[in-house]
Amino acid sequence: MDVPSLIWCSCSTHLLCLLFFLRLLFSVLAVLHLLGSLSRWLPSLSKLWFHRCPCKRLWPLAVPLAYATSPVSNFIRLGPRLVLRPLRLDVSTHEPTSPHARLRLFACADPAMSESKCVCIVGVAGFIGSHMLEKIIRERDWTVLGCDMVAPTKIQELLGAEKKWAARFEFHQMNIVEEPQKLKALIARADCVVNLAAICNPSEYIKQPVNTINSNFTDAQDCINYCVELKKHLIHFSTCEVYGRTLSSYGLDAKDEKNWLLDEETTPMIMGPVSAQRWCYACAKQLVERLIFAHGTENGLKFTIVRPYNWIGPRMDYIPGVDGKDDGQPRVLASFMTALMKGEPLVLVNGGEVFRTFCFVEDACDAVMRMIEHPDKSSGHAFNVGNPNNNIQISKLAELMINMYSKITGKPKGTTVSISGEEYYGKGYEDSDLRIPSMKLVKKQLDWTPPTSLETAMEATMRVFIEKYSDKLANLKRSADEAAAAPAKKAK
Repeated sequence: MDVPSLIWCSCSTHLLCLLFFLRLLFSVLAVLHLLGSLSRWLPSLSKLWFHRCPCKRLWPLAVPLAYATSPVSNFIRLGPRLVLRPLRLDVSTHEPTSPHARLRLFACADPAMSESKCVCIVGVAGFIGSHMLEKIIRERDWTVLGCDMVAPTKIQELLGAEKKWAARFEFHQMNIVEEPQKLKALIARADCVVNLAAICNPSEYIKQPVNTINSNFTDAQDCINYCVELKKHLIHFSTCEVYGRTLSSYGLDAKDEKNWLLDEETTPMIMGPVSAQRWCYACAKQLVERLIFAHGTENGLKFTIVRPYNWIGPRMDYIPGVDGKDDGQPRVLASFMTALMKGEPLVLVNGGEVFRTFCFVEDACDAVMRMIEHPDKSSGHAFNVGNPNNNIQISKLAELMINMYSKITGKPKGTTVSISGEEYYGKGYEDSDLRIPSMKLVKKQLDWTPPTSLETAMEATMRVFIEKYSDKLANLKRSADEAAAAPAKKAK
């Protein structure tokens, strides 16, 4: 054998040995990585040395490196920390069809996207909670510990042992006020806590002001205290109502945007008089924000506060008489949809003169996901989460929904009727005139901008309402008509 051949054989042998060693090393790391992931479900494993190993940060790279050194495997999926899509190979060469394919493989190992998380959602069975749950379990390999005092009606389709995410989702129907130790146990298992539990319906602020204050301030304190004690990242849902009235509503120059644009870091919070019970909700939310900030300063609480701006979407609120109280008063979108499907006039409180900024819930949940994935950028901040492009006067919203409902169903256009706020809600009702969020902070910290227009969000939401409720309302009307006609038939 000539010298070049000997050199080639020697190099090839050494290269193969090196590849074999690397595959063995990275396979061991991958197994350790998997065991580290399993420690979430098997707490006893967390005491082993590999769970605290200094090279733990390298484990997510073990899978792509083991893949890269293997001539056979074209797909690896180990543990909930990392999911790699199969590469498309040329059947003749067994090589990636794109020279950038292997680069894309390594790009999948973004720490924020791949790291396994356990999220506790308090209020998971509500409107926002159901959308957060669905987004997490469908788009991430995270575990969700959900609790709520209401039945899981809005998340029913996500439950069941046959679901592929069944092992990653637990639902606990419980009252967090009456069962604080259960809440603490759930928080202890989580990396991040999303607190959505609250009363947030204007009709309740007037009827149940004490319950509203307790729900939004007093009842939130256990969750906050446990996050302080257990050193968990708390994402607490507040409201855009904490800003109260705009400065422009008190006569300041409306041409100066600082008098109406709501900025998280500079806008003063101006509430109405104590006798106006409408403000009990906003004040309770503002006070709990101040408590959270205080814990951050004094006790090192890692927190993020969300200030939603009228999020809308499927599963929002309820339809009175169908899945809510007969005399219930849902928020504006569900209220308008109820009237449209019943063929009744849409009620405009005080003529629908105030403005609101609506944000599609799927866009908003994307912002919250970024807060969970990037605590280094979200912690210590309160964020406006809304869409300033979707600002509209309520009377114009009614007009938009009337036209869209007619377009979708082919039915004649509905009408509106005006009523005073006191007559509709009761004594003590007041409202803010305008709520337009500044987006500077959320754009800077989370690089988030909501893409969905009001028309698109409204149509998607209305179609779901129509599909879910129109037949049920028709059946209720038929039953009511038959019941009303029964005495007349007996009289004959």
